[in-house]
Amino acid sequence: MIDRIKLEPAAVARLAESIETALKLGNGLVVVAREGADDERFSQGAACPKCGASVEALEPRSFSFNSPYGA
Repeated sequence: MIDRIKLEPAAVARLAESIETALKLGNGLVVVAREGADDERFSQGAACPKCGASVEALEPRSFSFNSPYGA
């Protein structure tokens, strides 16, 4: 656990700092636990935090229907 925060407008900077710390300690993965809700997992990379499936970095050719790569 990195921090326990009550979500208020005044706590935005503290929340951002806590998430950055969690990302560093968790090697790019964060679990957010909210009271009365399921835990949510987030990944800093372009990967699913549950199964590990990843997406290649987006490039302009990814959106071109004229190239085999974008098709």
